[in-house]
Amino acid sequence: MPQSTHITRHARRRMDQRAIPEKIVALILDFGDSRAVRNGALTFWLSRESLRAIRHVFGRGTVRALDHFRRAYVVVASGVVVTAAFANQPRFS
Repeated sequence: MPQSTHITRHARRRMDQRAIPEKIVALILDFGDSRAVRNGALTFWLSRESLRAIRHVFGRGTVRALDHFRRAYVVVASGVVVTAAFANQPRFS
């Protein structure tokens, strides 16, 4: 995870409730695609391209292990992780 990115108490609670480890959040932020959402926040998720980059760096086993988290996304506002959740479908672009 980028060193400047902090996680709010709310986001940590949601990550715990949804069983999304901090390492997965870091991977999504480091490799994922992003899109602007309301109020200037950004949503990050794992796209096909980001999964290819992860496979290149860490190998196929890591991508297979991430299968459960393909629907995970992270919302960042003002450089702070405000929540993490699962979408109804993978957010491939």
